[in-house]
Amino acid sequence: MKNDVKIFRWVLSIAFFFVLACGQTVLWADSGLLHQETQTRPIELGTSGGNVNDRSSIYCCSGTLGALVEDGNGIRYILSNNHVLARNNQAAIGEEINQPGMIDQQCGQSGIVAQLSDFVPILYSKGRTVKLNEVDAAIAQIRDGFIDPTGSIIDIGPISDNTVSAYVGQLVQKSGRTTGHTSGSISAVDVTVDIGYSKDCGSAANNIARFVNQLRITPGTFSAGGDSGALIVESGTVDPQNGLPRAVGLLFAGSSSSTIASPIAPVLAQLGVTMVGGGSTLIPLGSISGQIIDNQGNALSGASVDADTGQSTSTGVGGNYILDNVPAGDRTVTASATGFQASPQGVVVTEGNQSTADFALTPVTLATSSLVPCVTYASTGGKDNDRHLLITLGVEDELGNPVPGAQADISVTLDGSFYADGTGAITDSQGLVSYNAKNASNGKYATTVTAVIKDGLSFSGIFPVNAWTKGIDPNPDSFCLDGTSPQSDNATRQKALQSLDTVREIKSRHSNELLSIPGIIGHGISRSADGRPVIEIYLENENAETRARIPSNLENVPVRVLVTGPFTAF
Repeated sequence: MKNDVKIFRWVLSIAFFFVLACGQTVLWADSGLLHQETQTRPIELGTSGGNVNDRSSIYCCSGTLGALVEDGNGIRYILSNNHVLARNNQAAIGEEINQPGMIDQQCGQSGIVAQLSDFVPILYSKGRTVKLNEVDAAIAQIRDGFIDPTGSIIDIGPISDNTVSAYVGQLVQKSGRTTGHTSGSISAVDVTVDIGYSKDCGSAANNIARFVNQLRITPGTFSAGGDSGALIVESGTVDPQNGLPRAVGLLFAGSSSSTIASPIAPVLAQLGVTMVGGGSTLIPLGSISGQIIDNQGNALSGASVDADTGQSTSTGVGGNYILDNVPAGDRTVTASATGFQASPQGVVVTEGNQSTADFALTPVTLATSSLVPCVTYASTGGKDNDRHLLITLGVEDELGNPVPGAQADISVTLDGSFYADGTGAITDSQGLVSYNAKNASNGKYATTVTAVIKDGLSFSGIFPVNAWTKGIDPNPDSFCLDGTSPQSDNATRQKALQSLDTVREIKSRHSNELLSIPGIIGHGISRSADGRPVIEIYLENENAETRARIPSNLENVPVRVLVTGPFTAF
């Protein structure tokens, strides 16, 4: 043994990679070597680091020092994970944080750059008691002069002091200890997932913590063990206010196929801090101007113009508009006006120049009547076999548009006899409305839509014939107008009506039921190739029995099953 320090084997966060006690180094091929080196002070972030007490008799652990944040008093901190800075709830406030982490200095404890200041406790599941977590996060107060005051991140640079919400398909990047600077995309939002944690450095990941409202990022090469604590940052877009990329989330876990991150907003809120921005970057600006007319050539005043940068304006007399200080590049501008179809248009903005985008808007044909294309039945919760009954309607006009703000009344029979009336419920922004009967008995239910009340629309009386036997028929089950009616594709349109917010509610209603199926370790919301919402189900391993218990849809939302492998803290 060449060095006494090698009585330890050092591992990345929870013993994924290590150096053998005999002195033989196990090499990990990655692009993160720069992120593992000792940096000249003040250091950039996105680098190796961790708690100097995160060690056992044979292991030492480290992760990534993610970003620079500050509280309302201007005190600055390093942002990372609880399991990186606070040793899975076991650390005392004031414990020292070093750079590089012990993993990258043969379990040495030198290079102190901060002291642990606060962390959000991780709540572990025990038996049938399942506690929910939103974040794995902690902060450590920096030593003066030891951290780049701009909060610069290796390979990314300074970031904005503003943040941005994640969405499916969003391009992102991160800079972490192990895999360095990588790029990926948000594949799912509103992810509920069980994560395995080690009780002590290097032990098995047998402690399970359930997280809600998380993000799933692909590809699988986006991160690996030791990247925990890295900041997830937008890629390809910037804050229009300062030209800098904005934080999206905080990386803390993953599997061989996916990375799991917490949205940045709850991370910052629970720790009472905000991002430290690197100041404005000089970005080239131009402007966009044009005129908006109708299809007869008449100017439209008061029309809205929105750019993909978040900037907006409206037309004046003559239908003219101008958007100033638009970041240069390929932009998308959308014109809209009441009674007209919105129209997007691509435009190239160059520095110091005024680009032109004119629009001729097409009037929207006004609807006169409403109908109900689908009735969906589902049951969940409740006592014993008497589970709650949920009846969901989708209200459309004759043009196929959802009708929000409409009152939809129903009358329901059970086994041919009157069961209950449902009155007064109002459709949401997607034209959907639900009625719920608690602990409903099993039997054959049928629904009659008795009224749809909406100013300007008369109810056509059209709704699908339906009859659902609770306890026997598929759950959920939808009844839609058939293809011979004027509404030939209503089942498809019904799916398209469902926004992510609506799908969140549907997924939430079925969450406990899904996670009670052995082999299912999580679920989330994504989109299909044509942009429609999809509920994802995550399997630890391929299992035919588990797949057989998963429905093909939940309340008319398609289900996609993915074998992700087990998720563990990185």
